[in-house]
Amino acid sequence: MLLFMPINGPLWRMGLSEIGYEVPLGEFQGFALTLILFVVGAGLLIGPKIQRTTE
Repeated sequence: MLLFMPINGPLWRMGLSEIGYEVPLGEFQGFALTLILFVVGAGLLIGPKIQRTTE
């Protein structure tokens, strides 16, 4: 979850450009993507565990 904090968006962009991959997203789209990934990660971390029922 810490990797996808919205403040890390510029670091992701800079790191990917250093290895030669150009990010096709704009600044706002990159921010929105990291925000969505952060919220999904928080939901998975905080949400209840779902277990299969075995017969």
